[in-house]
Amino acid sequence: MPSTINHQLSTKQMAETKVQEFLGTGRRKTSVARVRLAAGSGKITVNNRPFENYFPIENLRMFALQPLTVTETAAKFDARVNVSGGGPFTYQWFFNGASLQDATNSTLQVPNVSAANGGQYVVRVNNSSGTLVSDPAILDVLSPPRLTRPLQ
Repeated sequence: MPSTINHQLSTKQMAETKVQEFLGTGRRKTSVARVRLAAGSGKITVNNRPFENYFPIENLRMFALQPLTVTETAAKFDARVNVSGGGPFTYQWFFNGASLQDATNSTLQVPNVSAANGGQYVVRVNNSSGTLVSDPAILDVLSPPRLTRPLQ
């Protein structure tokens, strides 16, 4: 079986082989991780996001990179990782840096939008693996022009 042979290759053999890509799948409870490892320069993406954005905490990055660091292959391979599951998650939304009361769902709805709602929104997501803060979403509220005097 090719997958058995690929799993038995040492990292040195992997670096020297002509095989284009190595695939792996890991499962734990409700989580699934699928990894595509290919010769490259060390670029890693997780769910189509840069590795550093997906793991904003240094300790989590170090833990995730351990296999490549220990085998001294971090700069020799690119990895594309897709993960799902792993909850439960908790959410907290922020507006212009201030926590929004009762805004603890995966989505945020802003009813009756007015100019006062314009600004920067971020969400902090927690689970047992750590914390992730989203990139800011900027809401610009544009008001239609009003006539202050009659047209002549």
